[in-house]
Amino acid sequence: MTEVGCVLGLSLAAEDAPAGIEAARRAGIAVVVTRSHYFPDTVDARALAAGPTLGSVQGWHPHAQPAGARITLAQIARWHARGQAAARRPAER
Repeated sequence: MTEVGCVLGLSLAAEDAPAGIEAARRAGIAVVVTRSHYFPDTVDARALAAGPTLGSVQGWHPHAQPAGARITLAQIARWHARGQAAARRPAER
């Protein structure tokens, strides 16, 4: 990733395909799953968020906050920050 100028902690992949999700995971990149016509049932329990399309806030988990017409870069940044904070917390026993 550093060869292409990406910083791992600041990188994020928006993926619909299981192979793309796996590639991002192997590279250490957080993932937002946005399902598509080709991969409508893609699920990844480790994704920061998952939903049907970036064009709508409906159907996303976790929910977009604040609700608006579409998923924004600010919303993706909130999910990413929440994921980074969770990764820094010690594992609960």
